[in-house]
Amino acid sequence: VLAGCVGIAGVMALLALLPAPGLVAITVLFAALGLSCSFPTVLLAHGRAMVPDHLIGRGLTVVNTGVMVSVALMQMAVGAIIGLFPSETGQASPEGYRLAFGFVGGMAVLTIAIYSRTEDRPPRG
Repeated sequence: VLAGCVGIAGVMALLALLPAPGLVAITVLFAALGLSCSFPTVLLAHGRAMVPDHLIGRGLTVVNTGVMVSVALMQMAVGAIIGLFPSETGQASPEGYRLAFGFVGGMAVLTIAIYSRTEDRPPRG
């Protein structure tokens, strides 16, 4: 989970800081982003290990709902941030995208700070 968040933070930082990345750079960064975002299954396994057996259904529902709500809120926030910087043609501007990428990277760093304090529990068999 932490490695995925570090990957997301790194990719988003590069997207926010690079003024005009080329097609190859964007392709590589988005591929790395896709690989970094594959940790929710591990997060569910960790959540399962943190609750007693008789509460597994509720515990996993809370974790899964948290993931889905967070994704929805992040999409709305990114859209609002991009919308703050319209170009003269009415389209989204590069500045809006760079700020949005920086915001997502910052949220990934916040996630690292919070999740790194979580007790590690091995899966139960």
